[in-house]
Amino acid sequence: MSSNAPPWKALAWNGISLDVPADWDPVGLESHSLRAMGKGGLFLDLKWERYSPGVGGRGHLDGMGTNITSEAAQTDVPPQILAAAKTLEGSGIQAKPFAWDAPAGQQATGLVLHCPQAETTALAQIVFPDAFPPSWGAAARLLAGIRFHEAKGPVPWAVHGIRALVPGGLGLSSFSFHPGHFRLRFACGSRRGNTELILDRLGPADALLGTTALHDYADKLYGGSGAQAGFFVPGPGPKAASGQAQPRPGLLARLKRDGAYRAVKGKTWLPGGNIILAVYMRSRHLQALEPFEPICEAYALDEQHRN
Repeated sequence: MSSNAPPWKALAWNGISLDVPADWDPVGLESHSLRAMGKGGLFLDLKWERYSPGVGGRGHLDGMGTNITSEAAQTDVPPQILAAAKTLEGSGIQAKPFAWDAPAGQQATGLVLHCPQAETTALAQIVFPDAFPPSWGAAARLLAGIRFHEAKGPVPWAVHGIRALVPGGLGLSSFSFHPGHFRLRFACGSRRGNTELILDRLGPADALLGTTALHDYADKLYGGSGAQAGFFVPGPGPKAASGQAQPRPGLLARLKRDGAYRAVKGKTWLPGGNIILAVYMRSRHLQALEPFEPICEAYALDEQHRN
């Protein structure tokens, strides 16, 4: 994290975002927590929760900070971290700084945070392992850059080489990361047929496609989500495939699971970097798919993975 290091990059996950050093990556993701790590074992832990509208957040803030760690001894907060807390306070985020030393030699600092506008409380801590000289200035820069995003959106996402902007009302329902395949799935409501959005990042494209055309590959990719053979067709452009349907199912189709989704749109393309990006969206109402094109336009590889 020296001054000669590459520019920092964005990390955004389910309502929270910040900039991290270019060589940092998430090593642990849950729906409302993440761990990002750099070289030498230094890591950042973030945990957060949203509370119901109209419920006071100060209790959440105090409760989250009462038991930061059971084995560590509280110590004086470095002035750089105090300055980071003041910076966040200036942007409307309440911040409660802390620092601790652990028996194993670890040192840590962080902030307990409350953002009234996003109705979110969070615990952010940066841990320096034994024999790793603390860089309080770099830690302060990480902490001061934390931002919260309201659930009503739009909510930015930047993780595992992709950037996306998801409309409000579509909440994260599941995610998976396997070698060569990262998927984010969003949903609005719990009833069958309500809006669902799937974002996929796959690679290496040449190995996955082989001699298979991109539109045929997309049919198979979303076959389990209701895409029939021939749903995707080539275009627009030479390195893309897309499809859309506005079926009016009969009684038998309505009784089937996929019959509840009366409007479907999908697009997959090759943005470079030997990667496949794909967006698939379906709903019982055609108007719910109006954000589809803006979602596709915003969905991209980050600079590091584009070439």
